[in-house]
Amino acid sequence: MKNRLPTVLFVISACLLFGAVTIVQAADAQKTPLAALSKAKEQLTLGLKHAELSLAPHQPGSGWTRLHMQHVLNILEGKDGADYQGKVENPGDGYGVVRHLKDANALVGPDSKAAQGIEFTFAYLDEAIEHANHALRAATMKAIHHNAGLVAGMISAALGRADSDSPVTGTLAFAVNALGQSRPQ
Repeated sequence: MKNRLPTVLFVISACLLFGAVTIVQAADAQKTPLAALSKAKEQLTLGLKHAELSLAPHQPGSGWTRLHMQHVLNILEGKDGADYQGKVENPGDGYGVVRHLKDANALVGPDSKAAQGIEFTFAYLDEAIEHANHALRAATMKAIHHNAGLVAGMISAALGRADSDSPVTGTLAFAVNALGQSRPQ
């Protein structure tokens, strides 16, 4: 009987090699600023949904709002974030808006219009994260809801206005447009 081990090893090696090439190509496709900004937009939109859910009519008490504020933090910061809580569901991709934006920022020129939009997106995200933490620590329902409302507003500001020609109000939409693409809807 002929030893088939070399043939089997060759086939396995070829599959691994071609599979590895496919995996590397897929990873490289994600290393464009537009791909990173698209993921950031997707995750920001999800974060906004949870910020809005935190303020939706619900059972009395602060648990509902705080739960959704933690969801927002988990979505914005990802699993490596300082405020990430693994014991609370993470409805996001686990990577986090902040990391997607850092990836995009590393791929655009430091003085580019896209970088300006990303800079203001970060500014609004920092405020959203701060107010989400305030909502989690607040002692009264009024303070919890006030901070949760500010989180929703800051995330809306981070998404930007599609019709803006300013990095301050356009933020993420401005950055995408600066890359020569159509603005996020």
